[in-house]
Amino acid sequence: MGIHLHRKLTAIIIALFMLTSFQAPAAFGAEEDITAAQENQQTEETAEPGAKAETEAPSEEAVAVPAKESAPPENVNTQSSAAQPSTDTEEAKGNNENAHQTIEISFALLGETKEETWIEENTISLSENSTVKDAIEKILKEADSECNFSDDGAIRSISLKIDDNTITLAAGEKGNDSKWICRINGKDYEDGLDKYELTDKDKVLVYYAKTPEEMMNEEEADSSEDEPRFNALVHTTAGQSVDNAYGNTKDKLIGVGDLGNWNNETTWIVLALARSGSLTEDQAESYRESIKAIINKRGTVKLSDSISSDNSKAVLALTASGYDPSDINGNNLLEPLSNIGFIRAQGINGPIWALLAFDCRGYDIPKLDTGNETTSELLQTTRPKLISAILSGRKSDGGWAYSGSTSDVDMTAMAIQALAPYYNSDENVKAAVDGALAWLASVQNSDGSFSSGGVVTSESASQVIVALTSLGIDPTKDPRFLRNGKGAVDSLMSFYVKGGGFKHIYSNYKYNTLASMQGYYALVAYYRNINGKNSLYNMTDVGDGFVIEVEYKAEKEDENNGAPNSDSQKNGGSQVDGKKTELNPLGATKGITKSAGLIKLKGVTENAKKSLDIIEAVVKRGLSGDASTYTEDDIKAISDAYKMYLDLQPAEKLAVEKDKNWKKFCKLTDALGKIYHIDRDDGVDVLDNNDVVMPWYVRLVVREQDITSGQSKKIGNLLEEESQIFGTCDISFTNTLDTDESGKEVEWHPSNILKVNMGVPDSLDNNPIIIHIKDEGKIEFLDNEVVSDEENRYEFYDKYAQFQSDDFSIYGMASTSGSIKQMISRTNEEEEAPSDYLIWIYIGLAALAALALVMILRRRATVSKESDE
Repeated sequence: MGIHLHRKLTAIIIALFMLTSFQAPAAFGAEEDITAAQENQQTEETAEPGAKAETEAPSEEAVAVPAKESAPPENVNTQSSAAQPSTDTEEAKGNNENAHQTIEISFALLGETKEETWIEENTISLSENSTVKDAIEKILKEADSECNFSDDGAIRSISLKIDDNTITLAAGEKGNDSKWICRINGKDYEDGLDKYELTDKDKVLVYYAKTPEEMMNEEEADSSEDEPRFNALVHTTAGQSVDNAYGNTKDKLIGVGDLGNWNNETTWIVLALARSGSLTEDQAESYRESIKAIINKRGTVKLSDSISSDNSKAVLALTASGYDPSDINGNNLLEPLSNIGFIRAQGINGPIWALLAFDCRGYDIPKLDTGNETTSELLQTTRPKLISAILSGRKSDGGWAYSGSTSDVDMTAMAIQALAPYYNSDENVKAAVDGALAWLASVQNSDGSFSSGGVVTSESASQVIVALTSLGIDPTKDPRFLRNGKGAVDSLMSFYVKGGGFKHIYSNYKYNTLASMQGYYALVAYYRNINGKNSLYNMTDVGDGFVIEVEYKAEKEDENNGAPNSDSQKNGGSQVDGKKTELNPLGATKGITKSAGLIKLKGVTENAKKSLDIIEAVVKRGLSGDASTYTEDDIKAISDAYKMYLDLQPAEKLAVEKDKNWKKFCKLTDALGKIYHIDRDDGVDVLDNNDVVMPWYVRLVVREQDITSGQSKKIGNLLEEESQIFGTCDISFTNTLDTDESGKEVEWHPSNILKVNMGVPDSLDNNPIIIHIKDEGKIEFLDNEVVSDEENRYEFYDKYAQFQSDDFSIYGMASTSGSIKQMISRTNEEEEAPSDYLIWIYIGLAALAALALVMILRRRATVSKESDE
């Protein structure tokens, strides 16, 4: 603290000195400006009457141009509304021409039946910013026909002139539910056509529906192969299909919820069902009891030693269920979140979910008591600290990332969700969110989908839906988030599995439980938004009795696309080859069905046969479960066989996985993974990660790495005590299946947090603390849990420290007699302090630059004056 204060004082003195130096010539310059103004005034007085100085500034009236109202009105306007004064320059003329650009749209009009075409599909030109109503009126006027609209922008009737006859068809004429529907890029709209602004290449189809069942849906679009004009316009998921997806997924998750097998993943089922109004009292009570059981078992209200979001998510789920998370049998789940050090130890995830938890119902942040007043004040969580932590984690491209320097769609969307309540009250938050929205729009794919790690996933679409609705944005209408008429909801629906649930990626054959939970609460957020209700995480309306009610058709699960059958749903698992597999929150089943699900195959392809032959040859080597005995030739054979398997199509992979040799082969890859994931000599391993987070073929690389004397001194200063640093090493990973041109294994970077174990030397007397020296040189301390090495993992260590990270460079260990949480907080302060220090230096440098510029200009003016004389 003393060092930082000294730096700030020094910086302030420098800045004040520079500013003081700047003021003197500025004042001198002001006197010259007054003299010049007087001379100009005299010049004007001697000028001809009516003459006007060319340098006169435009009046305020000339500058002030009202901002255009955005449409649709529910969109959050992230564009600057400041208008520029018009001029007669060529540039201004060019800008003015841009304001009158034209767009082209496709338009067709159907009559009382889908087979009755009133106006064939054709392309028309409209002026930019034209609404759907404008388009319909223009087209019908050219056909000597007309359309009558209601006050809310719905079509009352259409009168079409054919030869000498006029056909009129009005809403309600063919039954109480009959109406005109306007399908825009595959989405049906009944009203608001006077507000919906069209964009270039939009597709508009107007048709008449006698009943809700006659509204077009995806199945009709697929079966219309003989109607090219129809297919050209109907190409995305209809509203009724979204209703079906919502209803059937809800039913499936209610079935899972009835099992009562709650954990930190299935927490999302509780929250989603509660926010949709579908959570039963028994389910809510069952979840609350599960939290009580965890607290009793752990003996603390902290649900995890290192993952603060476990508490945050429990707070959200309990609040949504109508319970007070600050009083679970006298236990306050908010209490652990009062320590900012505990929250920030998890990375960017920690502050995001903590802020969502505190703000979901405006909870007061408990006062932290560490036993030391100074430490308590330092570590006390506040909303400004959480917001600052989130904003400081923003990447240069505009979004946020779980790790690395490139923004990630999922994490960016989550950050927006947390910051949404402050969008209209905090300028810094607004600027950051606007930038993040612009980044999200820039990375949206041409079909409306979003990618994570280069792969299109349903979870990315789900998070974007929740983020946009948290700001009051309808993801199906905002043109910033529509590509060729498709958006995040369309993308999510492309992962829907008939019978309920969503896949993780396109190639999956079965629904994924985690993707289904996220997909369902995304649809809950969407329906809440279009019904004018609070956003998903704004739970100030809990208990208002709102229930999302949609009409949907109960669907039978289709075994051909891999959804579990109804019997397995009731039992909490799926049936594969007659054997029950437990429900896995990650969506993977055990053993041979790890990524396959159920699918009917028609024979085995030639490629699958080749893969099976190679796998059989590997199995016949008779290798043991100890991979340390494998020869280089053995390892190459295993790797080559697995690479061939990876190149297969999904159905071909399934055929291989059903073969009798697959399980035996997987035992060999698992054995290899065990030696790839541990460095026995240096006492480092990543063995406690599942194969989704850490694939077997990824190799842990540990290299001894000395740190500089400056880094060692800085660590000592942070610890504020004599401390010894043990075993610093550079930790990285390579992909053993992928090599470059020189034959060197390619680097591999984790996309999730990894559990890392590091051996604790016997000579370390006090509490071990993990030191992380980042690539840019910053130092941070990480929390850890010391575990006895009962499995004899290492050669030289009897215990190890387990910590979590997703950013790998230099790691080490030190001893400390103080509080680890205090050390972590001190590191955070050390990282943030220089920015306060530098800002004053920047101010001073800016003042110095301004001073230099003034001196140069005045010098030029003097020289010019002397030359004129």
